Amino acid sequence: MTAVEARTPPMPPRLYGLLAREAPVGVLIRRGPRRLCPVYHWDLERDRIRLGQWLGGVIDPKSADLSPDGRHWIYRAQVNANGRRAAGADCTYGEWIAVAKAGWLKALDFHVESRCVGGVLLDNSRYVIESFRMPRQLYRHSPLTQVVARPEAFGKTLSIPQHRDLRDGWRQVDKKRFERDLRGGWYLRKRSGGPIRDGGRDTRYSLVFPGDRTELEQDDWDWADRRGNDLLYSSQGRVWRRRMLENDNWSAPTCLIDLNGTGIERRCAPH
Repeated sequence: MTAVEARTPPMPPRLYGLLAREAPVGVLIRRGPRRLCPVYHWDLERDRIRLGQWLGGVIDPKSADLSPDGRHWIYRAQVNANGRRAAGADCTYGEWIAVAKAGWLKALDFHVESRCVGGVLLDNSRYVIESFRMPRQLYRHSPLTQVVARPEAFGKTLSIPQHRDLRDGWRQVDKKRFERDLRGGWYLRKRSGGPIRDGGRDTRYSLVFPGDRTELEQDDWDWADRRGNDLLYSSQGRVWRRRMLENDNWSAPTCLIDLNGTGIERRCAPH
């Protein structure tokens, strides 16, 4: 290690959340350090975030989804040769889609296909996989049913993240912009598909002021969403909560967890 490298602080991990629509449950996906990706179970009532398992590879948050009851999630994983031997990945395949219990990686349903886009939980009992060709299912142990045909609700042009956003209460402004109402006339805006910079961020978030519609850009946010009257977001390797008060002003931000500098922990799923 050179002297310059020793003085350079490590880049904070990027954190992305999936929130259940009908239960106070979430899944937190962490990207980094390096090609390592742990996932966490998030108890939204108690603000308790617990480590599930590590993956020696990459999970794309845009290709993942969480069931309305918060019990299962679906994700697409990519690993390299080293990743297959790293924490949480013991598979000989380089890319797959899995249905698992929320906050864990151990696959209940396991599909192999190198051209998969991702998956969506249609409800608590059905899921669909978006792929250029039908993935090969190696085993199935979950109580969920895979729907083969593309649902009509997707339309002909909606991508998986776009469909998920519309389903979860966002409104589409144009091809790249989505907005979600907050309390007191505020709303949350995100732009997707922009140039990838700042270590891989291609979605930009901002808050829009209700008075003169001034847009307050949040350049260091990796993810943000609404939960009741609360604004949840991640920034600089931390997850934050801000609450809208009765006078329509924001409370001071509360840090729910700081995941900077946490090490690798090999864990087996308890099921």
